[in-house]
Amino acid sequence: MTDVYMDLVDGEWVETTKENSYKDSEGNPFSLNELLRQRLDRVSNLVKDKWDAMFIIDGRERSGKSNLACACAWYLTKGQMTVDNFASGLQDCAKKIAKIPNGSVLILDEGSTMFGSKDSTGKAQKQLIKILDVVGQKNLIFIVCLPCFFDLNKTIAIRRSLFLIHIAPKVLKDRWKREPFYYFDEKGKSILYREGKKRNDSYKFPYPSFDGKYYVFKPPFWDEYERTIKKASLQQVIDDAVESEGNVGARPKNKNERGHLFFELKNALGLTNIELGERLNLSSSIISSHLASYKRSIKPIESLPKAETEL
Repeated sequence: MTDVYMDLVDGEWVETTKENSYKDSEGNPFSLNELLRQRLDRVSNLVKDKWDAMFIIDGRERSGKSNLACACAWYLTKGQMTVDNFASGLQDCAKKIAKIPNGSVLILDEGSTMFGSKDSTGKAQKQLIKILDVVGQKNLIFIVCLPCFFDLNKTIAIRRSLFLIHIAPKVLKDRWKREPFYYFDEKGKSILYREGKKRNDSYKFPYPSFDGKYYVFKPPFWDEYERTIKKASLQQVIDDAVESEGNVGARPKNKNERGHLFFELKNALGLTNIELGERLNLSSSIISSHLASYKRSIKPIESLPKAETEL
């Protein structure tokens, strides 16, 4: 299915050419996969009928989930969104829900500690479900961004969400290419959640409803988003890491999960192992050991099969 280039004319999206399409803060043309746009239109219709809605975008770190979430939200809000449409944690989520108007979009960012590891499928997500139950009358659209769909609890993954967009970047000449996404409808993601958990979080069954490409999209407030929301999420992760490592009685995390955490912190902050150890009050040898274990656990993502049908 082809991509559709669009522009905002009198507050409404109209199809146009690439040259005449809406341009983001870096001059990139705005476009969406046509089938994905149809699904987003259905989400808009649900909200118009006084329902709330939720869908999920997942994929490995820095695969472009926030970019795709922004593009979807920009389309759904017809360009009427700011950093207030992002939440970086449970408390921030509650504040933003109270602040934004009825019918708004709220992106629960991948940095949120609600979805940071499999340990978090408990308390934080249950509290989120309670919040969603209470604010249903606001008819909001929630976009959940996280690294792995299978880290969600069953209520959010199956019962509360409409569909899943899985991003699986391909390796081309030893470089990740941020392009493919795979769409699982409501029935498909339910089967995926059940069967994938049996197969080490595998996305190979069932086939997605359709697949497509997405492109970088950065709204006018992107720099402010990275300074505020991303920074707040990162600080929360650091605080949680320090608290967890400093609590002798706490249940230890899986070594690969710690290594993953250290890997993300190193890249985000530009630190050496020694500098990161000093921040977390850990020795550089512990940092190195966890990083080595994590890197050994990483394997290139195999391409998913092409969708058999376009539902």
